[in-house]
Amino acid sequence: MKKCPDCQVDPGCPHMEGCDVAVCGNCGYQLLFHDNECGNAYNTIWTGVWPGIEECHELNLWTAYRMGGKGDWTKTEDLNTLYSKALSGELTWDKGNSKWVSI
Repeated sequence: MKKCPDCQVDPGCPHMEGCDVAVCGNCGYQLLFHDNECGNAYNTIWTGVWPGIEECHELNLWTAYRMGGKGDWTKTEDLNTLYSKALSGELTWDKGNSKWVSI
């Protein structure tokens, strides 16, 4: 597993203050620009995997792209769809497991 690409903490450690990658453990959205609007913001633990990637695998959310617009198509996790579904209410934040889940 890799260190957080922003705050460089090891997997299993909480993100450092000001980390761009950290999400709010209370609501699941990015903590850096949060302003505690959900009422009880707290930092999540870095797992070694970018936030939302595991959920995309579990929910089968993928998109395709071509490097430089040429060559073979490659699939990647569709984080845009994941967060769109969260914002529209199709997903809910599971605080106990710190991940997005289907309602």
